[in-house]
Amino acid sequence: MSIGISRFGRRRERGQEAPAARWEPLDFATDRVQAMTAVLARFGYRCETPPDVAALTAERLADGIWAAARDLGPDGVLVVHLLTHGHVSETGALYAIGADGEHHSLSDVGHWLQRIVDTPDRPAPCSCSTCATPAPPPG
Repeated sequence: MSIGISRFGRRRERGQEAPAARWEPLDFATDRVQAMTAVLARFGYRCETPPDVAALTAERLADGIWAAARDLGPDGVLVVHLLTHGHVSETGALYAIGADGEHHSLSDVGHWLQRIVDTPDRPAPCSCSTCATPAPPPG
């Protein structure tokens, strides 16, 4: 699975002005996702990307990952390539930023990895690659 989020912020309604973005766009994300899926395909992996990346809020970001893990057989391998901004909390937790420009308790990368390791009869190892860059200081 390869996910690249290039724009961050709330979707705006028609005619509504967009709020200022907290996170810089990752204009290269789409190209990197295409390159990663091509490389994985050359090695025989079937690579999927979400149909509507702009709808992947921080709260919903991991849904596709868990769905793909459930669909694997006992010998399946799940590779997750996630290209987005990251937020490191005061406690050191890394949160993936969704297309909504937010982080959420369900986008805690450490918890994702713990869930994979702690799941009995887990179907596959998982590799998660994120781009964790801090947000610019306010003001």
